[in-house]
Amino acid sequence: MAERQQWEYSTTVFNSDDKQSDIDGVLDEAGPKGWELVSVANMSEKVIFVFKRPSGWG
Repeated sequence: MAERQQWEYSTTVFNSDDKQSDIDGVLDEAGPKGWELVSVANMSEKVIFVFKRPSGWG
């Protein structure tokens, strides 16, 4: 039986007044580090990005 994939998670919080270029920069940096955006939560004045990648990546 194959082992189950283990994941690690990371969150990044943005304020509603953050610049689009700041958000794009975070996304551009996350991919090469193995992070995949899996969820976005809009919480009034904040937006939370949730990322995951395989545990022990890199």
